[in-house]
Amino acid sequence: MTKAFGVARSLLAAAWGFFVHHYPVVLAFGALASAQRFVAVGDIDFPLAESWVGETFTMLVRIAFVVWVVRRVLRDRPAPAVGSHVTGTVVASTVYLMALSLVSKIGLDAIGSQLVSEEHQSTYFSWELAIKNVTVIPFVLVWVVVLVTAVRDRRPDEAALSASAERARDQT
Repeated sequence: MTKAFGVARSLLAAAWGFFVHHYPVVLAFGALASAQRFVAVGDIDFPLAESWVGETFTMLVRIAFVVWVVRRVLRDRPAPAVGSHVTGTVVASTVYLMALSLVSKIGLDAIGSQLVSEEHQSTYFSWELAIKNVTVIPFVLVWVVVLVTAVRDRRPDEAALSASAERARDQT
């Protein structure tokens, strides 16, 4: 399992490198979602941002971002080899993701609810969401794509399996 955590760290590092290298694009996608979240949660009166229209807009922006990331990751191939540690790497990556979630979600929400006065909480949470949409959220999306790509590359080639099955059938 120690090897799996090492592989998971290398995938995390690859995701971070990709994220930083492509940050202008990340920022462009994230700014759209940030603006919607900031307006929807903040004290700005803009009903469309607070409705299903705003949520759909943010979802479509995130889908477009993931499509862009998948295309770039598949082209650039930044993910290190997973080797035979697929299950362990996925588990280790999940542990890292849960740790990041504890800090970025639970920790920041606790700060907002405990240290920020009630009258300023909507402002705090609107800024928190705006910042997360250009940092944590797109990074996690990149990380998951890198992880899935690394794991997917570890799957046996379907054509090779079919050819092997045909050879085995022909030999019987």
